[in-house]
Amino acid sequence: MTDFQDILASLNPEQRKAVETIYWPVLVIAWPGSGKTQLLAARIANILKTTDYLPSNILCLTFTENAAKNMRDRLASMIGQDAYRVAIHTFHSFGSEVLNRFRYLTKEFNDAKPVDTIESSRILDGILEQLSWDNPYKPGFRASDTIKEVLGNIGNLKKWWITPGFYRSILEANIFAIDSINPIISEYWEQIDSLGQKKEEKQRKIELFKIFTEKVQQLYNIEKNIGNYERFETVFLRWLDEVWENYEWDTSTKFMNAWRDTWTQKNYKNIRELKETSKIEKQQSLADIFEKYQNTLKEKWLIDFSDMILEAIGLIESNDIVRMSLAETYQFVMIDEFQDTNEAQMRLINGILSVNTENPNIFAVGDDDQSIYKFQWANTKNIRDFHDTYEDTQLIILEKNYRSKEEIITHSRTVIKSESNNIANIFEWAVKKFEAIRETGGTMRNIRFKNELEELSWIIEDIEAQIQSGIQPNEIAVITKKNKTLELIAKWLLEKNIGVNLSKNESIFDDEIIILIINIIKLLNSLDWSYREEEAERIVTILSHPCFEINRLTLWNLSKTIYYSRKDTTRSWVETLANHEDSKLKNIANFLKELTSKARVERLENIIDYITGANELSLPDDYDDDGTTNPLQISFFNEEKWNYISPLFKYFFGQLSNNNWLNIAYTRHLANMRAFIENVRSYKNGKSFLSLHDAIEILNLIEKYDIDIEVSHIIGNEKNAINLITVYKAKWLEWEHVYVPCIHTKEYKSGKISGSTLPKNLPLEADRDNDEDIERLIYTAFTRAKDSLTATYSEESMSEKSLEPLACIEVENDNWEELTTIPLTSLTETLEIEKRELFALPYLGEEQDFLRDRIEKLFVMNVTALQNFLNIADAGPEYFVSNSLLRFPQAKNISATYGSAIHKALEDFFADYAAKKSYKKDILFESFETYLKKEGFDQKTEETYLERGRENLESIYTEITGQSYGELFLEYDFRAAHGGTYLPTDTTKAIQLTGKIDRIERLPDDSLIITDYKTGGGFDSFDGKWAEYAKIKQWKYRLQLAFYAILFELSPRWRMFQNKKYELFFVEKNRDEDRFHRVVEYIQTGEVERTKKLIIAVMSKIESLDFPDINKYPKTLDGIRQFEEDLLNWQI
Repeated sequence: MTDFQDILASLNPEQRKAVETIYWPVLVIAWPGSGKTQLLAARIANILKTTDYLPSNILCLTFTENAAKNMRDRLASMIGQDAYRVAIHTFHSFGSEVLNRFRYLTKEFNDAKPVDTIESSRILDGILEQLSWDNPYKPGFRASDTIKEVLGNIGNLKKWWITPGFYRSILEANIFAIDSINPIISEYWEQIDSLGQKKEEKQRKIELFKIFTEKVQQLYNIEKNIGNYERFETVFLRWLDEVWENYEWDTSTKFMNAWRDTWTQKNYKNIRELKETSKIEKQQSLADIFEKYQNTLKEKWLIDFSDMILEAIGLIESNDIVRMSLAETYQFVMIDEFQDTNEAQMRLINGILSVNTENPNIFAVGDDDQSIYKFQWANTKNIRDFHDTYEDTQLIILEKNYRSKEEIITHSRTVIKSESNNIANIFEWAVKKFEAIRETGGTMRNIRFKNELEELSWIIEDIEAQIQSGIQPNEIAVITKKNKTLELIAKWLLEKNIGVNLSKNESIFDDEIIILIINIIKLLNSLDWSYREEEAERIVTILSHPCFEINRLTLWNLSKTIYYSRKDTTRSWVETLANHEDSKLKNIANFLKELTSKARVERLENIIDYITGANELSLPDDYDDDGTTNPLQISFFNEEKWNYISPLFKYFFGQLSNNNWLNIAYTRHLANMRAFIENVRSYKNGKSFLSLHDAIEILNLIEKYDIDIEVSHIIGNEKNAINLITVYKAKWLEWEHVYVPCIHTKEYKSGKISGSTLPKNLPLEADRDNDEDIERLIYTAFTRAKDSLTATYSEESMSEKSLEPLACIEVENDNWEELTTIPLTSLTETLEIEKRELFALPYLGEEQDFLRDRIEKLFVMNVTALQNFLNIADAGPEYFVSNSLLRFPQAKNISATYGSAIHKALEDFFADYAAKKSYKKDILFESFETYLKKEGFDQKTEETYLERGRENLESIYTEITGQSYGELFLEYDFRAAHGGTYLPTDTTKAIQLTGKIDRIERLPDDSLIITDYKTGGGFDSFDGKWAEYAKIKQWKYRLQLAFYAILFELSPRWRMFQNKKYELFFVEKNRDEDRFHRVVEYIQTGEVERTKKLIIAVMSKIESLDFPDINKYPKTLDGIRQFEEDLLNWQI
């Protein structure tokens, strides 16, 4: 741990001032490479060193999980363990923390499930179908286009915290203003339009326009805003004022004509009116649709992504207790990348800060020149608002750059031309100056090429030369605005065996495993409904996949036979294959027949598990009439049935069985399949049973609404490869050598121009980047470079069309050199390379790098993962990889669903008790039944478990009532709470831990009872006098309690509570003993410390990808214990 005084001594004067200014509002403008992460961490450390505030009193907000992690790691190097008690959050995780903390106030929201695109489109389709034929939103030929437009508009409204009711009030005010302005436009512009182009007529036009302006100004409303939004007439008048500001007092009427074309049009009666007039009907229709959509979501217990942070805002703004509680907890609020905040995020923070309205302790760090997330509604206006809101704001400018050489800094500043959002316009005395600490010696090249083919060829060759000179590939980056350009560069580099690191979004419907699963689902539907023609069409397509290992000649003959018999609609090809001489075809046919039969009665999730091979499918013995050995046959259980596993699992995911942990294709297929299955499952909301035919309906809906489900994948080896990255993702990163190609308008300016139907006084849609936005993008890209920066552009595209360089790069200057190079390939060869599927190219990355990346970015240690790794009786580390790390998707079984339903019933029961101090039996039963029915099991299974649950809940109600409880915290999530819980290690890197506690009870004496509910057989003590299976079960539970004890010890929220009692409550009554079992334990320090060491040892194995061979250990509790000891002693 670095001595804090040494850290202070290393700071420059501006940094030190920011660190030592603890109280009052502070705004820091931090240029690229100015050390703001170090600054934020040092300021937190200084607050803790010089005040009596606790780490948990500091809230630090940033935009990405990676940025939060970097900040915490940096802070840990300064102050050690206290770094993991500071509340470091992304805005989204903080919103989740607020809702989690006050769950009892947001019950409806907590019970809701996220709505996916399929369901939201289906809901909207139902609403739109009910519209009258002349409604502007009545869908035409392509309903999907209308649905996407409506969803986009609703999304924009919700992201700005505009409810249906508030939207209506805005429209009502707008209509009143428009109705008042239109007669004035009609009166004066009829005269203006009638005049000609003579000098005196032009002068008369200007006079009339002046009178028109004065008439409209008389309509000015003293109240400029409706809520947080400007009135229509306010926006209208501001535009008029700006028009007159540009008037140069001559006879030219161009200035007023430009205003006329922007704001007015002639209607069908040839009368000039506001353009907004024609939008009113559509805007009002949107208000109706928006209201119905929200009501339907509520009825179906659904929410969308925007609702989470909006719910948190609403809770803070409407509830004094919540607001006061948060303000008391968070005495200091710090915001990183402040220029990227949007309206909703600021409302979230201002709700807390409003408790201390005069001088809250808010510290914001940002750079107006790096505001590049316009498409996410980021707004540099927040910097101005900060100054306006807090008059005593202290402004500190960090002028020193520690990243880049002087030549790079100097050149980067030349691209910033616009001054409208300059910090000097907000703080009059502010001056932007820059000082490169690394001085001179940087390489800066500006290169112009004749065409793009030459440009990209030269970049590939130069990268190759850099690597040959000894530069590490991972210190080289190519930065563009569009991913498409990067993909072409990636294909070229991979062709030359140069590794790349590129993030690419892929439609899951382009992945062969998804295509195969969908084809099999559709084939099963054809078999069930005897669609012979469709059956014949699909069967060869399916069998052609190499996973089935069908001989090519056999397939050719089969295809020929089907073709010549295609008009025979009475013939079942699966039945024909079941009698085929080829045993593989026969077994596949029998598998499909049995699966078709099961699909009529079993839920869809199970069918998908059979298709993917996640579950075995038992086939009746009469299918195996030839007695030959099937290569895909796993085992014979008895004389009646034998088991068959679909070859999909072995083909796509068979690496696990060979101890070959992962490769790129595995990760890609797994992510795509998980996305597909999750989308199918999410469709279940409101349905009691999801069948194969529902899957067909889902697939039809996907096609009908033109829905594309995308997943982001990392291509290549990111540990030592060329970084190909968009400027938006590059913002927080740096490299020694940076290339910024394609600096022309086609790359940076093309894009959608907003044509919103939303009111003009609600500028909610992010428009296409303007010149000022583009300047900031180029500036951000340039300032990623440390030692060398190469900027390039071409005069012509590959199709020989002229390309216009961006104005900000000043190509007319002498500092641009012109190069002519021989392209690596011909244009024809380049186009062939461009057509190739990026995922199909050879991958150069090692499998371990991808698994390591998954651990670093996605894995958080929880007790289930720890149990999975240690439980060698159930494959131990191998089971951990497949289930805790890679999480191969499988259907939820009835036992797990039953347990979850009981948990949910108890959560809702105690939530109601916490709010009203009453015992309501109905809540137990209703909550249980609602949850169980939503999972969609077959009727017989559902009725069995409903009956079991009802009987058990009667007993539970008697058990848990008749007593008073202390303050209750339900389903407490340690991952969301206070920025996470961390276990310190001997290194500066701590291990993040997580867990969800069923119930925490705080008693009046400040002691805690931590309760975990268990379904299934129970016991009263950990005495170990049981059969081997039960011993391992007890070991799991004991480990769980020790893990929970660690969470409570390390949590900033709970660590001060010394007296903690841990309870396992087995919520199924023992019928023989007519009682419930409970285990109550006080976890001792020795057990806690041993478990900590065990977590550290296991995490060390995971991070080093060292998954031990466990064959030498017996699959018993003694074997598990020995495995634990060997891990603790580092002997394995």
